[in-house]
Amino acid sequence: MIESKKIADITTAAKGGQPAAKPQMTGPAQKVTAPSLSGIDFALGKLFKARVVLIEADGRVVLDLEGREMTAKSLTPLKVGDEFWLEVKKADQVPLLATAGRKGAIAELLRFFLFDSPQPAKALEALAGGSGKLPAQGSSEAQALLNRIFQGITENSLGREADLEKLVKIISWFHGGVQSEKRSVFPASLMKQLNTLVSLMEKQGEGLIIQEKAGLASLKKMAEMLEAMRSVNTYPVEKSDVPFFLFPCFFSGANGWGEWMFSFDRDGPEADQESSGYHLDFFLNMSRLGDVHAHVKIKESALNGSIVLSSKPALAHLESFLPELTEKVENLGYSPVNFSCSVSRSGTLQQLHKTLQEKAGLKSFAILDVTA
Repeated sequence: MIESKKIADITTAAKGGQPAAKPQMTGPAQKVTAPSLSGIDFALGKLFKARVVLIEADGRVVLDLEGREMTAKSLTPLKVGDEFWLEVKKADQVPLLATAGRKGAIAELLRFFLFDSPQPAKALEALAGGSGKLPAQGSSEAQALLNRIFQGITENSLGREADLEKLVKIISWFHGGVQSEKRSVFPASLMKQLNTLVSLMEKQGEGLIIQEKAGLASLKKMAEMLEAMRSVNTYPVEKSDVPFFLFPCFFSGANGWGEWMFSFDRDGPEADQESSGYHLDFFLNMSRLGDVHAHVKIKESALNGSIVLSSKPALAHLESFLPELTEKVENLGYSPVNFSCSVSRSGTLQQLHKTLQEKAGLKSFAILDVTA
């Protein structure tokens, strides 16, 4: 993603379009009827994925926007092939577009889930299958790296008991590694290590540790997905947004994979810390329970949770443990504690999409793969 700077002065439409007047650059964006430029609806606040296809002699850029080409004057240096998300900041005869910042990062994460179908479980299976093998000729560096990655994930996977230290270590690894005076805990981010591993194995050809091409592809997709999540966390939160952070989690014994989200109430951290609440959302794909979306709202000492499962047998199984779960949470000092369970046809991916859009305040928008 590029820095949040304006892309303005859109002067022509799709191929064969007529020049349009330059926008008025003074004052804030006005809520006016959105124009339709070459069949594109530039509604205020709408997001578009754009790709630079040409740099013209006068410095203007030709963008591919929803499969149509348009020319724009950019205040940010760009090069052919750059891709980024744009948000309509002013809807006028000639719209004013700006790079979308955190909303764009969220849209990119949603696009990635929609088009690239990441399958972390397969990536973890590939790591497990290649771990501990004797290195093939010329593959000792890749084998050592694979072993380190698999060991790091295994050591910090969640088991039957909650373990805050493991969560902290995964967050640290996810965001760039941890260095200590005694030893290097995570010398590089998990995403960087996965990309390095894939690059090393691709160079080895027949000496691959992981023979299946699908395994290599799943490792690469897993790294891309984690990087998209990290990008969402690192963008500054706009005042109108709900502050939230998204992290991966691993479960021991290949028992599942998921993401979890921490968010504040809409009144946010600037409100009275004694009374403002926060939320925890878990989007899990479990080996036996299937898709699980657990939402927990905590305000002062009160805790309310709802758990959505994908099947009635899973619902019946989990409901039998709710009294035990309630008791364990009450022993941590929360009161009152309430949990409910239900079944939904929507999987965790759909629940994640919905939650991300609601937290970011994103209106309905088209997520197009401009490279297709």
